[in-house]
Amino acid sequence: MTSKLSRGAAAILAAGCLLAVSAPAQAEPWDTPGDAGVAAADLVDAGAAAEAESLDGLDGESAAEAAGAAAAPWGEVARVAANTRHAQFDAIVRVGNCSGSIIALPDAEPGDQALILTNGHCYNNRMRAGDVVTNMPSRQRVYLFAGDRARKIGTLTTTRALYSTTTGSDITIFDAGITYEELYRRYRTIPRIVANDTAGPGTGVQVTSGYWKRSYDCTITANVDKLKEGGWTWQGAFRMEGPGCSTRSGSSGSPVIDSTGRVVAVNNTANFHGNYCTDVNACEVNLDPRSGYTNTTVHRGARYATRVDQLAGCFTHSRTDLGRWECELYGGAAHTGHDQNYWR
Repeated sequence: MTSKLSRGAAAILAAGCLLAVSAPAQAEPWDTPGDAGVAAADLVDAGAAAEAESLDGLDGESAAEAAGAAAAPWGEVARVAANTRHAQFDAIVRVGNCSGSIIALPDAEPGDQALILTNGHCYNNRMRAGDVVTNMPSRQRVYLFAGDRARKIGTLTTTRALYSTTTGSDITIFDAGITYEELYRRYRTIPRIVANDTAGPGTGVQVTSGYWKRSYDCTITANVDKLKEGGWTWQGAFRMEGPGCSTRSGSSGSPVIDSTGRVVAVNNTANFHGNYCTDVNACEVNLDPRSGYTNTTVHRGARYATRVDQLAGCFTHSRTDLGRWECELYGGAAHTGHDQNYWR
């Protein structure tokens, strides 16, 4: 895998305690903006600049520029997120020694807890095949960026790993410890929307890393049935290639962003040396429709990303909801496997 792993992750997993999921605060009846399709900076109420005095961790930005609006300017977070023209590093984060992004699922409301998306192996690389983490207390320092030049605007602290696995997919969803409303008020940050469909070959994407504070230009060149690396197997991965597609250690968890600004996948691994199915040398396992047999192939230099279109079916207002009939993540009701090992 292509991350630098955070220390103490194994101790967190071993704690094994259950944190009850509390209901999110009820959202107020926010006014619908007149034009949701404006730049994030244009959504700020200039009259709220006085609030900047109370903001912390903004790395020297002027108070007037850093202030959030007196009230979030949306009625539904997901709708505004989908219609916002984000700058390159808006809603991009660094999580430990990995990268990530602040995302919104389709039912997101201002009072819901903000969600952070990164890789499962960024939470813990010692999970066994079949392990699923849900609602585990987890305090991770998260650096929040904005703008086209990765300007750090604040520091968040996660409260829980709402979902994490390295089986089937390589996904972690953290509770950011702040609501979408508070996130906008304090940092003027609007989350990124997660795609509810899969990208196809030929799609140009950017892999934006909060760890390296840079973006990599890639092209999705194939949809992969199964991706194997060491003891891990992932379904529904994307192969990414191109002259600028040189992601490296620390870019794990980076959102893979299409031309509309949607997060269509999460960067998670590569094949660096041309070896078969070993650590940092992922191999592809695809079904040959003509013969009915599987073929294992290696594409040296290729980068890979895990799909995210299943996320919406497994959460309800930022709460883990694996019992939903449409939840296809590993451990979910619609997943065909029944050998999950739950850590709660």
